[in-house]
Amino acid sequence: EKIIFAKCFKLIMTMLKFDKKLLEFMYILAKQQKFMNSQQLSKVIKINGKHVTDRTIRRWFDFLNNARNFNYFPYAKYEKIGLVPVYIFVSGLKKVNLLEIIPYNVYVEYGVNLNNLENSYAVEYFVPLGNINKFENFWKKAKLFGVVKDYHLIKCRSAVAFFSPLHKVIDKYGRINFSDVSANDYSFFIKLLEDSINKPPNFKIDDYVKRNPFVAIMLVSYFRKYYSSTKLWNLLKKYLGDKLWDYILDRKTRRKKSDGVGINFTQKTLKFLHNNFNHFIRQMRVSYKPLYTGDSVGLYLILKLRNKNKYVEFVTSLARNSLILVVHPPLKGNVGVFHIVATNASTAIKILSEILPEYIDKNGKNIIMWRDVQETHKLLEKPSYSKMANVHLFDPKTLSWKYEHKKYITELKRIAKKAKH
Repeated sequence: EKIIFAKCFKLIMTMLKFDKKLLEFMYILAKQQKFMNSQQLSKVIKINGKHVTDRTIRRWFDFLNNARNFNYFPYAKYEKIGLVPVYIFVSGLKKVNLLEIIPYNVYVEYGVNLNNLENSYAVEYFVPLGNINKFENFWKKAKLFGVVKDYHLIKCRSAVAFFSPLHKVIDKYGRINFSDVSANDYSFFIKLLEDSINKPPNFKIDDYVKRNPFVAIMLVSYFRKYYSSTKLWNLLKKYLGDKLWDYILDRKTRRKKSDGVGINFTQKTLKFLHNNFNHFIRQMRVSYKPLYTGDSVGLYLILKLRNKNKYVEFVTSLARNSLILVVHPPLKGNVGVFHIVATNASTAIKILSEILPEYIDKNGKNIIMWRDVQETHKLLEKPSYSKMANVHLFDPKTLSWKYEHKKYITELKRIAKKAKH
């Protein structure tokens, strides 16, 4: 009886996690132009042709948040604060803590390189402008010292995430089928991608940030998480202490130095970001853990396309076969990073055997990594991948990011010495 009850309970929980209305709600969230609370969302969200009430939306948020499986957050245009997205694909890594030496690591995936069946890591960094050459030098030395066997480095523009209509492709048991998707389901995300690739990024500290450096640490703090103004102020204070007041240039506000004043300033800055959403934010994103676990499969691809004019067409083909696809357009050239966050095994095989051969240059240095879900989640739980811990790296006086190259090389040498024993 206990076994039967456990199976029934598991089935009910699965059906709740993949409730059609809940999945459609998350898909609609991902297509909003800015962050909205439940009351604002109730005016724009329609499911089955009917507006969803504020109360229902709050209930859905409560269910998702209580399960600790869900995040809904703005993804910034990091070029506005002088950070360049750089991706490193590493094979033959002897010491995994090498990835944490340079404190600008924001994401990591672990898996198997299908080209040579070696264990590999794909790591995303936001590197301060003016330090790219030093960053590359670090990895050259890592290879020279034998800490890594090989690496591949790509400089990119801000990423764009594509979301399939979850309610169309996932049934109540969590099974995935992409046969009912249409081109229109992806038009919003294609427009974001075209905006990214058609406008040259301007990597510099934005004029708004110069007038209010608090914007910079807010944007970094929102990576993969959205906070209320009160919670954000308290968390920033925890990491920065009294130095937090250095990010507030207004003298009247700084003189008072009380939490009430700080929270009020945070609210005003948050309102400013909402009013200038398209200037600072690439898009809203949704993260839902059940999509990445169970039978879900992830692929990390670094590919050279035969024809860069077919870039959007290729991305659309990938998106229509992925629950979530994150695209990292290159700064130049036709080698790009394509992160299939979640699909199923049969569709992953279709992508590898049918879609890729149609578009990629087989003579290019193409890399395909099959993700290890459990090991990836363990790595992402490390404190070094919490952006709150790195807000102190932005200096509000010089409006620049601290980059201590000599310190990183010294630590690299220490790790290399240990790796030999």
